Amino acid sequence: PLWTLDDFEQLARESMSHAAYEYGAGGAGARLTDVENRAASQRSSAIQRVLVDASRIDTKLRLFDRDYEYPILLGPTGYHKLVHADGEIETVKGANLSDATLVAACFSTVAFEAMSREAARPVWFQLYIQTDRGFTKERVERVLAAGCEAICVTGDVPVNGPRDREYRAGFTLHAGVERAHLASRGAAFSAAAHRPAGRNIYSATHGADATWKDIEWLRSIIPAKLLLKGILEPDDAEMSIQSGCDGLIFSNHGV
Repeated sequence: PLWTLDDFEQLARESMSHAAYEYGAGGAGARLTDVENRAASQRSSAIQRVLVDASRIDTKLRLFDRDYEYPILLGPTGYHKLVHADGEIETVKGANLSDATLVAACFSTVAFEAMSREAARPVWFQLYIQTDRGFTKERVERVLAAGCEAICVTGDVPVNGPRDREYRAGFTLHAGVERAHLASRGAAFSAAAHRPAGRNIYSATHGADATWKDIEWLRSIIPAKLLLKGILEPDDAEMSIQSGCDGLIFSNHGV
């Protein structure tokens, strides 16, 4: 039986190919951030109050005019077809069973429209600002037309981090696994270009020149909720508010 997250991780290690597992489990470089994230989680402790009536526990949350039974959403992760033939469709089914909202990844292996059709709740979308801003706009318009309720812009990955475990394992996207939202854009966006050639850090899928002006621009074209992912500093949180964001996602992306 699977009781803990460690149980699921062990099953993943046994079930996935070595390269796919290294992609999913690895952090950047020497994994210092990954190790510190885990340690920080273990150091966290709750200060409890005693003698409070706990006969009726309520974890409900109201977020952006929608009710949630508990404050948990499924965060964006790419390439689900590495672990299941139906990819993100299977993830959506799990989200439906849990009455949870899925945040679909820009690098998902199933198109947003297909996920949205299967989802019991409106799906959110994680967006990288691409070097081609015109394509970025097209991507935004496409997911909004498919019923996207919120767009989460990743601001903390202007360039690819050095994922050494991927390199050592020889990770590539095998046949039948492609980035569904980028497949039409040619070689620079293809499955084979999961990483830039050699040790180049720049990629057409990540706009290294993105600034706060791009967030203001996105705010002007996005009628849905807009969140900024990757905020760590109070000054950046303030800038997010000034730029018109509806919410923030605290994240260091493991890099």
